[in-house]
Formats: sequence, C-alpha cells, structure tokens
Amino acid sequence: MKKMSMPALWSLWVLFLVLFFAMRVQAGPSYVGMWQRAAKYVDGILQNNIPATLVLSETSYSSIIPAPPDEACAFTGSMTVHKGRMRVVVKVSACPETIPVGMLHEYYFAVTERGRTLTTTRTIGGKRVKQVYHRQRAQKSDAGTIQRCSHPLCGTWNRTATSVNGKMMNTTPAYTVITEKTYYSIAPACSNTLTIDSFHGNSFTMTMVSHNCPTGGPVMGPGTVVEQIFTLTNEGNTLTIINTEYGGEVKTVFQRLK
Repeated sequence: MKKMSMPALWSLWVLFLVLFFAMRVQAGPSYVGMWQRAAKYVDGILQNNIPATLVLSETSYSSIIPAPPDEACAFTGSMTVHKGRMRVVVKVSACPETIPVGMLHEYYFAVTERGRTLTTTRTIGGKRVKQVYHRQRAQKSDAGTIQRCSHPLCGTWNRTATSVNGKMMNTTPAYTVITEKTYYSIAPACSNTLTIDSFHGNSFTMTMVSHNCPTGGPVMGPGTVVEQIFTLTNEGNTLTIINTEYGGEVKTVFQRLK
C-alpha cells in the first residue's frame, strides 16, 4: 500500500482541525442550556438553596424561582455576552416591583467542571451576590442516545395574543420557555411551571407544578392535568395552542424567539 506524503498528511490534519472546531462552534457556547440553582451566596455567606431554573440561549436569559411564595419571581430578557459578562435587559417580569421591565442586569459568569457548573456574580446595593447552578442533564432515549428535544415545541416563545371563544382578551407579551419535559410561562401578572407528560399527534398533556397567579385558585392548582392542541405554522415560527377543558376555546398564539 502506497504511503501518503507528508504534505498530504498535513492537509488531512488541517482538515481535521477545521472540522473539529466547526463542530464545536455549531454546538453553541458553553453557557447555553437549562440550569438548576444549587446555592445563592451574599458576600460569601450562604443565603439559601431555594431551587431555581435558569434557561439560557445565545440571546435570551430566563430566570424562574417558583417557591416559596415570598421568593417567587420570574423574568426574562434579551442578552448579550462578551468576555465573561452577561448583559441582560428585562423584557417581561412576573415580579415588576423588584425587577421592572427595562431594568439592566449585568452578571460575570464562569462555566466550569467540563460544562457542568455555571457560576454568576452580580453586585446589588454594594453586596456581591453569587449563584451556583448545575446543568440539567439531557434526556436519554431507549437506545441510549442523547435527545436534546424529541418534540417540535422546544424553544423560547413570546405570546402575542390570547382569545376566548374568538374574542380577543389580551396581547400582553409573555415569554414561554419549552424544554423536553418542562413548560415555563413568564407573564407580567405571574409565572407558572408545568411538566410535559406526553404527546399524541397534535395534542399534548401537561401537569401543573407551581404558580403564583392570584386568580389560579383550585382549578389550576398543583397536580392539575391539562390537555392542549397545538399547530405550528410559518416554518415552525408560529405556535398556536388551544385549550377547551374549561367550557370555552382558549387560543394562545406565540412567536418563536429562539
């Protein structure tokens, strides 16, 4: 078998490096993904370990703290990242008294432990607030392969309209973050978290986990199961969800942000 010349071997090596780094770029920045908060420190002292979820894309920051009631807060915003710093402008907030729309947050961050841990630090009122998150593991299929998302709804969406029985109710923006198994809704009035249980054709079922909505009451209390019909149009960038379980047709339209 004829041996390859050194120039040919060098060319193959260069091609390998190009492909390797191209694949790394396509994988996205290390901070992108869903994170679960493990601890919050103020000036180096542990303040609490209340669970919280942080969902990051390359251009959006969504924070959800579901409980307890006096801590419940969720907001989402547009984000730019440069040299270890996240600059977040709040777009929708379910805690407007403490985090109003338009507020600017700047975080220093670091991703460590081979991409498994995210640490953010921010100065608030002269105090250094550090939060430590661990990456939520991706789901595995029966074949053992990693599944980033097995259904078409994953992404970050903005609610553009809600109607009941054809009558427009509101057009207030609300960010909805949908992952493989979780549905987070962040609106000015409140936020809620549901688990995604199953898909059947163009319908899916969810179970309410928690919310801080003043009008939720027992109808949508924790453990409530809802079934909804969905359609995707505009090349997957428009999502329409219809619910008919409560005596009327509630239709919500979303536009994909990411």
